[in-house]
Amino acid sequence: MDQRKSGAALKDLEVRVTALEQKLPTLLTRDEFKTAISSLATKADLERFATKADLERFATKADLEQLRIETRAELQRMATKSDLAESHQRLQILFEALRDEIRVIAEAQAALAVKLDNFSAAVLAEFARVDQRLMRLEATRG
Repeated sequence: MDQRKSGAALKDLEVRVTALEQKLPTLLTRDEFKTAISSLATKADLERFATKADLERFATKADLEQLRIETRAELQRMATKSDLAESHQRLQILFEALRDEIRVIAEAQAALAVKLDNFSAAVLAEFARVDQRLMRLEATRG
């Protein structure tokens, strides 16, 4: 091996050793490893979690694929954006017609209210005249 290649290999080895030296402090010692192992969950602790039998109740990927196919078929029967836009347009036309009809009814109701006010005023005036006549009659008799 020539000097350049061995120098490059030595430099590469130095980089790797430096990287290992940086990782060593983060690794567990033998005692720390034993302590960690002893504190792991026991079989009884693990029984609280789902078992294979528990997981069998859930849908599989194949089940979900079947659902997706059925959903596509269902989607094809549903309204499209253009269907909804068309319905919206028809509803707007109906609402405008309804608004016009309500306006006509409101105007007729306002006219009736004026007529009723006029009638009430006429009735009150007539009662006032009748009341005056009655008072005159009573005064002449009395």
